[in-house]
Amino acid sequence: MKLFAILTFVLFTQISFACKESRVKIQNQSEKFETQKKIIDVLNTDLNNDGEFDKVFVEQDEWGKREIIVSINNGTQFDIIAKNNFIIGCATCGNQSGDPFINLQPAASGFDISLDDAVYSFSYLKGEIVLNRIDFLILNKTTEGIEEEHLIFSTKDFGLIKLSNFTNEFVTKLINSKSESSNNQSNKKLGESYQTLPYDKQIDLNSINFKEINSSEIKSLEEFSCGEINVRYLPLFKKGSVDAILVPQDCGDFPYRFLLLTIKDNMVKDNLYVEGEWFEPEDKENTLEVTNFKVDTNYLIYVNTNGKIELYKIDDNGMFIKEK
Repeated sequence: MKLFAILTFVLFTQISFACKESRVKIQNQSEKFETQKKIIDVLNTDLNNDGEFDKVFVEQDEWGKREIIVSINNGTQFDIIAKNNFIIGCATCGNQSGDPFINLQPAASGFDISLDDAVYSFSYLKGEIVLNRIDFLILNKTTEGIEEEHLIFSTKDFGLIKLSNFTNEFVTKLINSKSESSNNQSNKKLGESYQTLPYDKQIDLNSINFKEINSSEIKSLEEFSCGEINVRYLPLFKKGSVDAILVPQDCGDFPYRFLLLTIKDNMVKDNLYVEGEWFEPEDKENTLEVTNFKVDTNYLIYVNTNGKIELYKIDDNGMFIKEK
């Protein structure tokens, strides 16, 4: 009997020690995991206007993934009320550079999260952190280089969005809806009387019926207005969200000269000389260059100048790309 009691005691002791060792190992692993995270930015600000400084901070794990955390100071401790691991992403998820995160900044009604391509503004509302405003930075490639454009959204565009519920899909839908709206506005301004592809015609100056649009309606269009308020044009085709129109440039030395303009988001993106005549005034017979073009059903543009053909395509940004 004594032997059985001794064996039972030894077995119980070993089990207890093993369990304790397991708990210690789990605890140590947990502590090790926690120490692998680091705070890369912190903002002390009074979010709920109670006179106490609250904390907003960005935490990063060993793989570079970020999480923004908002905690409210209740006087004795900080209570976490919101978290999000989508809005900042990771240390190498940037559009303009490797790291998209710039900093946290205090704002009049809360705080701003500044990224390389956007600024998100949040505020405190009835125990929640809610989105107030988004300022997206869009870089547009134009004939003169890179031009910045800002897309601004407010609560009237997206309603009530809590920081904890913010996702990347929400951002994608928001930008797409703005782009579709902008494209629709562009269509209304330019009209929809496009030519049927394939297009292979020579413009008859005596019978062509131009449409007209105020040059201020579309950004950079005034550069092709020949000094007039309205621009004459012929709608040619639409490729995705890019409109292609023919615009006469008969205000110079040659009355027969047409440019093909591409327009996206109410902005002229590129231009290409596709039809007309050029010659040396003193020797027209020997220097005459006649240019015409055609467009196939794949939106490929064939520009023919005195028998020499150059092939162009239009990319998604509305830029002409010369094919080799």
